[in-house]
Amino acid sequence: MLNLDWFQPFKHVKYSVGVLYAVILNLPRSERFRLKNVLLIGVIPDLKHEPSVNSFITPLVNELKVAWSQGFQLASYKSLHVKKNFKVTLMCVGCDIPATRKLCGFLGHSATLGCSKCFKKCPGGVGKKDYSGFDVDNWPARTLNDYNLSMKVVRKAKTQTEKEKLEASHGVKYSVLSEIDYFDPIRMSIVDPMHNLFQGTAKKMMKLWLHLKVLHLDQLSLIQQKVDSVDAASNIGAIPRKIASSFGGFTAEQWKNWTIFFSIFALVDILPKTDLEVWRNFVLACRTLTSKFISNVEIARFDRYVIEFCKGVERVYGVSSITPNMHMHCHLSQCVLDYGPIYSFWLFSFERYNGHLGSMPNNSRSIEMQLMRGFLRDSFVHSLQFLGLYFDKFKKHFPNVTELCSDRIHSDSDILKILYMSKRSAHIVGQDWQICSAFSCQKTSCHVMCSANFDMLQKTYRHIYPDLHEHIECIPKSFRKCSFISLGGEVYGSVQSRHKRSSFVMAYWHSNDGNIIEEVGTGDLHPGVIQYFLQHNLIVGNESRVHLFAKVFWLVPLPNVYKYHCGKPVELWRQNVYETFGPSAFIPVQRISCKYICADGMLFNKNVSYICPVIKGVNV
Repeated sequence: MLNLDWFQPFKHVKYSVGVLYAVILNLPRSERFRLKNVLLIGVIPDLKHEPSVNSFITPLVNELKVAWSQGFQLASYKSLHVKKNFKVTLMCVGCDIPATRKLCGFLGHSATLGCSKCFKKCPGGVGKKDYSGFDVDNWPARTLNDYNLSMKVVRKAKTQTEKEKLEASHGVKYSVLSEIDYFDPIRMSIVDPMHNLFQGTAKKMMKLWLHLKVLHLDQLSLIQQKVDSVDAASNIGAIPRKIASSFGGFTAEQWKNWTIFFSIFALVDILPKTDLEVWRNFVLACRTLTSKFISNVEIARFDRYVIEFCKGVERVYGVSSITPNMHMHCHLSQCVLDYGPIYSFWLFSFERYNGHLGSMPNNSRSIEMQLMRGFLRDSFVHSLQFLGLYFDKFKKHFPNVTELCSDRIHSDSDILKILYMSKRSAHIVGQDWQICSAFSCQKTSCHVMCSANFDMLQKTYRHIYPDLHEHIECIPKSFRKCSFISLGGEVYGSVQSRHKRSSFVMAYWHSNDGNIIEEVGTGDLHPGVIQYFLQHNLIVGNESRVHLFAKVFWLVPLPNVYKYHCGKPVELWRQNVYETFGPSAFIPVQRISCKYICADGMLFNKNVSYICPVIKGVNV
């Protein structure tokens, strides 16, 4: 995967350098974007005018041709002494829209044929383009054959004027990447969700509301107060903090979190209902897409939400409010079908490396060489390991960096099974609820259950294993207690741990009066607070079966008139009022569906908790 981006290495000085990165898609997502695995291909200096990218990437293209046609000899961990032939291909170009157009040979968004995915025409002059119209099925798609034929026509132009006319009529311009015979610039160039959804449309909508006086500046302070009241888990990331200053200086991560977690709760009863419903479609589209695992049904759902949003903007705010980013929303689903969940290809990691390069000390001379040397140095240092000769001597003075920095190794089949077991459609009775290696429990301690907890745990076992009741030899009262666990890089805490804000979970488990859901596919996603985790050993015949439960206090629901006051995805529940203690208090951790963020408040003189589910962040 190839990325090109520009940034300013100096403060208060207008000087932009371009940086070419590459990552190896064979690596798992959790390893792919680590500093030691990112390749810095080159640094493009500031030329005081728009540079021709072709001249800088031509050497790379020549090497890619050889790497695919001939390959190269290299020893591997499977063949240490006999070199094997390896081949390299360029599978993806991931940049913001302007850089993608420069690299892949398409015209900018100000052109009539300004889309790199289809031939939809956008009429109008410069600055007055009409990007409206979302009859997606009638957009003629670009094909590799059309691209190659147009490229040949453009390259035959004899004058600059003729060349520009041909480029405008065909919607392409020459790119040296077109000389790579296997490269398809239409399918192999992605629409980056970070720039497209969050730094693009989310930012645009806020500016639009302020410009049209739909939102007023004095309301921003109230919105900030509501966001500050939210209790959010630490793995959510950066929380929006500068809303009162017109969202000044928001990072891409803050725009993401504002959109999918905070915005509906913060804007309800402030933004007019018509505008809120238009925005809600965008929020639901983003929530559907920003998952580490996604199905074809969910991709189709994203398409419906995002097209409804774009049509809503066109209807409520007029065609002049439609942007190129909104048009590109409709091509995002094809990128997900080609490359998987957006966590596999969005550009947050590359943006962080721009920040890493920009923070390097320098003497303001030959900055490009200093950036390259500094990046290579840091990459080398991060890949170092202890020499065997000194490992035992120095081990006690250093933490095990590999364990601290990387996710535990576990099979995708284990994770996928756990993800299935948490779904509403999954059977509760007859499942194997034994703990698997994907869960990590640390700092456990031995305890003995009180009679009330022991009685309820027995009922839980009888519910999930009704056929094994006669074969259960022993249900010990002893158990091992821990305050937090991790699964696939995601931490679940409890009220007794420092991860308290990660103790808010939701599951299809609790029914009512402390009972467990009886029928498959019934019940709602119910929020609760984890008190602690317990490892318990069930003796069945001569077999020992270790289970990992969470003891949860489930919240009491409000009547529907209050519960759905905010609309999707936010629900209202009773504040700090819990259901009757019963068998549902003990839930196998595999059944936990997701976490949630919450904020306490008042509605019609009632103490309520505003609850918004958080997309599960397990690495697959």
